[in-house]
Amino acid sequence: MYLYKSYCYPDLNAVRSTVQSQHQIDGFGLIQTVDVISSDTLAITYLQPDTSVLTVNYQAPTCQQPGFDNSYTGLTVEDATELSGLIILVLVIAYGIKLLRRAI
Repeated sequence: MYLYKSYCYPDLNAVRSTVQSQHQIDGFGLIQTVDVISSDTLAITYLQPDTSVLTVNYQAPTCQQPGFDNSYTGLTVEDATELSGLIILVLVIAYGIKLLRRAI
């Protein structure tokens, strides 16, 4: 089962049909073709506003049960930990700069 826009579809062909029926990808352009290229990847070909044709690959994440699924955030625990560490680092550097400016 594959997740697309918070909905869990039973197979990749169902995701392909849904993407093809939208006719447009979130303002990127008009969808020309949607093909299944592997067990979890779609190739989406669309026409951009400047009339150039572009193909992008969409790898669908898996899900557990069909229907709406709001549990997928796209972030793993490792991603969240790394992002938190970077935010803390920025705050510490800003505080250090503030202390240096006071000392001058």
